Amino acid sequence: NDVMAAFIPNERATYSRFADSVDGFAYDPLSGKCYVGEVVDTLSECAERCLEEPASYLSRSETEEDADGIYKGEAGPCVAFAFDHRNRRCVRLPEDRATQRFGPVTTSLAAPDGWQNFILKYAATASSRGRVG
Repeated sequence: NDVMAAFIPNERATYSRFADSVDGFAYDPLSGKCYVGEVVDTLSECAERCLEEPASYLSRSETEEDADGIYKGEAGPCVAFAFDHRNRRCVRLPEDRATQRFGPVTTSLAAPDGWQNFILKYAATASSRGRVG
C-alpha cells in the first residue's frame, strides 16, 4: 500500500502508564491533552489520516462557552499512529507523543488481533538523533 510506504514500525515506542490500550487513548499529564482513538475501517485508513490530518486532542475546556466542558484542538502534524485491529481504533500522535506504545501488539499479520505502532520514516530518523519526543 502506497500510504503505508511512508511509515515504519515504531520500534522506539515504549509502554507508558499514559497510554491506555483498553480504551485507546494517550494522555499527556503536563498539558492535560488526551489523544483519543477514532474508529476507522483499516490500517491504511489510519495511516492516511495521519498523513492528511493533524493529531487532535481533547482537554477540559477553560471557557464557559463549551457546554459540555470539552475542548477539541489540534496538536500539530501527526508523526506516529497506533491501530487496534480488534476494535478498529486509530490513535494519531504528534511529535512529542510519538514514543507512546499501545499493546498488546498483534502477533500475526495473517489474522491481526492487537495493536500495531507506526512512525513516519523521517520522524524515526530524527528520533534516533534525539529530536523527537
